[in-house]
Amino acid sequence: VRLKLPQSSVFSLPNPVGSEQAILYKCWHKTDMKFPFDGTYTITQKFGENPDYYRQFGINGHDGLDWGCPDGTTVLAAESGRVMQPPAPRDFGNFVAVWHPALHCMSWYCHLRSSSVTPGSVVSKGQVIGVSDNTGNSRGTHLHFALSQTDNDGQIINKGNGYGGCINPLPFFDH
Repeated sequence: VRLKLPQSSVFSLPNPVGSEQAILYKCWHKTDMKFPFDGTYTITQKFGENPDYYRQFGINGHDGLDWGCPDGTTVLAAESGRVMQPPAPRDFGNFVAVWHPALHCMSWYCHLRSSSVTPGSVVSKGQVIGVSDNTGNSRGTHLHFALSQTDNDGQIINKGNGYGGCINPLPFFDH
């Protein structure tokens, strides 16, 4: 089941990366990126929202998308890639990071109860990678999904874009 977003939720978010995000959008759009869950859940916090709160973490606003899914929701890989073990940029609690070398980005699945994958393993799009929860700096059960741009070695780039290298993930979903 595809998540259907109200028109007001689409493309009305800040684009801190500009042309780099446009290039990534073309690349990701061709992949038909999968939502990281089955079912339909409401976006409870968009990219760039609540700048006053996020200044304490040194970023200009929320660095991903939050979906209000129930505790224990199965979390799926949005695209195929390799599970990495980078340091968490903030208190993401339990998380899984998947590097997508051909797409030059890493997807982050945060505040999980548990992970069903290990660093170094290869995952397929739609594969179960964890279970949602409320770990780390979180105000309630949800899935925090973020995208970071990476270089050819999987290292996060553009950390000075105001969002720690993260970009708005919403345009990359086929909605």
